[in-house]
Amino acid sequence: MGPLARLLNRMEGDALGPHLRWTCARFTDTGPVLRIEDTAAPLSKAQRYGHPYARHLHCSTLPPASMVAIVVSYLEYGMQGLKPKRGGWTWEELQALNGGISWRVWEDAVWRQWERGELDPDASTVGFHGAAAVGRRQGSLSGGGAGALPRLGIAMTPGGGFWEPTLSEPSAIMPMDDLRALASAVPARLAAGRWQLLYGSARDGISLRTLYRKAAGRAPTLLVVREAGACGHVFGAFAAEAWKSGPRFYGTGETFVFMLQPHRAKYMWQRPRHGGGGVAATAAVAPGGPRDRSSGGGSAAAAAMAAAAPGGSLDFFQFSTHEGLGVGGCGTFALWLDNELLEGASYPCDTFASPQLSSKEEFKVAAVELWQL
Repeated sequence: MGPLARLLNRMEGDALGPHLRWTCARFTDTGPVLRIEDTAAPLSKAQRYGHPYARHLHCSTLPPASMVAIVVSYLEYGMQGLKPKRGGWTWEELQALNGGISWRVWEDAVWRQWERGELDPDASTVGFHGAAAVGRRQGSLSGGGAGALPRLGIAMTPGGGFWEPTLSEPSAIMPMDDLRALASAVPARLAAGRWQLLYGSARDGISLRTLYRKAAGRAPTLLVVREAGACGHVFGAFAAEAWKSGPRFYGTGETFVFMLQPHRAKYMWQRPRHGGGGVAATAAVAPGGPRDRSSGGGSAAAAAMAAAAPGGSLDFFQFSTHEGLGVGGCGTFALWLDNELLEGASYPCDTFASPQLSSKEEFKVAAVELWQL
């Protein structure tokens, strides 16, 4: 819990007071593991192990929704790529595992989001066509009228030699450190296998039809996009099912979106707490295709808005037709590519609680790759 306490103190600053600090107990301490403590009057052993109401409780200045998102991110980051072990872990193994985690990378990634104001649950983010792009996460843990939980991704780090995939050929988009980071983010069973490049725009030309043909029946896959321009981002999605053209959403909860540049972060599916629509819902697409549904003409943004299921379920993962392909849904896509793979769009998406992945909502595509894991 040390990295978590250190980050919380950094975020609180001087707001707690001169002697109040977040502190954590050792692994073997069965008292309150993470707490705000008065360093001028530390808890006695009797207070640590006694009833919580028997000691003075101090309040954090951080919004409850932000606190929940940070703690969840901390746990997900620490356990990413970890396989269950029959019989459990010994103390020595747990300490070795914890010592091998790059906690500073996680702290710096969350701190940058905090400084940019992305972890403020009350921040009003206005998105596509003036509509609120940051929707409420279903089953929000924030109370008292607080808004949506912040969009806090899991920082990804290169996992070293243990997470070293074997590539069928070099990537034209990703350096090896990015590939290692992705290997630590995908399901552990796929991390160290052979990754085959099914489609690469640098090798196969710009064609969505070619991508569909080469991807037929092949799963799971990593879709990686490099945005054009000097400040273009690199981002993409892990798709659990094979890409196929059709009028319905499909996919599973293993699907996630990610960013590699300018920083690495993974955004996982936000599992509905009280049910929701199924993955087989039909998209609201007019006979002439999604571009006919808006006044935006042939732009990628217009196509993405028309194809994404408005007010839909959090179970919308993959969508692909002859007009383009998208990841996410529930009103906006996390990632949309048009039928020529020349233009795309990205918006905050409630399916993954992800922010806009590209530097601009509508962007030009520099390169696309699809890898089978």
